[in-house]
Amino acid sequence: MSVTLHTVWSTGELLGVVCFGCDHRAVLNPAELPGIRRANMTRLRDLKLRCAHCSVRGQAPEQFLVFVPPDQEAADRFVRGRDDWGAVV
Repeated sequence: MSVTLHTVWSTGELLGVVCFGCDHRAVLNPAELPGIRRANMTRLRDLKLRCAHCSVRGQAPEQFLVFVPPDQEAADRFVRGRDDWGAVV
């Protein structure tokens, strides 16, 4: 089963992203990624992303690691670089 933007919406509306180009980490919400919404079945691996830090463009899993944090606390640990944040998509 593929993880979709609907899955992100239904699990707290947060999507963690790590750029392989510069190791920049960010957590996106619906304001930053409007596609995070109910019934959007776009697979995370099909997202075209751009790093705000180094401007690299690409898709997961080639250029970006994506992570669906279960809550804000896990999202905060993810951004701080803690590697105990759980499942990766």
